[in-house]
Amino acid sequence: MSENSKRKAAKKTARKQVAPKMIPQGIEAARIVHHLAASGATEAEIFDMMQRVDDECRVSDPDRAFVFDTVEERDDWLRGIVSVQYAEYQANPDEVRSWMDEDAEVHEIPEWDDLIALAIRQGGSYDSERGIIHPPQRMKDTGMFLSGYIYDRAQVEGVSSELDNQWFTMNLLNGCRSFFGVELDEQCTPLRDSQEPEPGYFKRAYREWRRDNGGMVMN
Repeated sequence: MSENSKRKAAKKTARKQVAPKMIPQGIEAARIVHHLAASGATEAEIFDMMQRVDDECRVSDPDRAFVFDTVEERDDWLRGIVSVQYAEYQANPDEVRSWMDEDAEVHEIPEWDDLIALAIRQGGSYDSERGIIHPPQRMKDTGMFLSGYIYDRAQVEGVSSELDNQWFTMNLLNGCRSFFGVELDEQCTPLRDSQEPEPGYFKRAYREWRRDNGGMVMN
């Protein structure tokens, strides 16, 4: 298998691994990658550092280790996270640094119990039998729109973005209302994109998305 094929496989595995219960550690891992990239570390160095630290945590402090049954599963997931988030930083360093600095307080990752409370307080629910958080439908809808919109915009700009709808949804649940230039109101309705490739691009994309989803209006 070529290196490119391995990387694609790792990204696919990462997307599958970051199920609802894994979202908080996925967001935290992305933040670590961004901070290490900002310090000048290479993609390989970041993976090695995160792998080594997690290996130590598994032995000395299991509660701080990433939650996987085997190190092989952990490595596949971690390789995908590092690859995607390092590429995101390299493509938009100023934007990511701004997101890290200005929204650090908003993006603080809550404990699992706090995340459950956030979901319930905002109209979502928690399946205790399966250990799955169900954010409010409006956040799921917006997460779906944002993942597709940011991906399509990145294609137009000649860069990559593989952040999925769960990543956006859980950040919405955690209070974020601005993503890479896209601003939303408190009810999670997309309002504008300060970084749209051309005038009218955002409005047209949002109108088409609503049309394709049954004329859905966020509320």
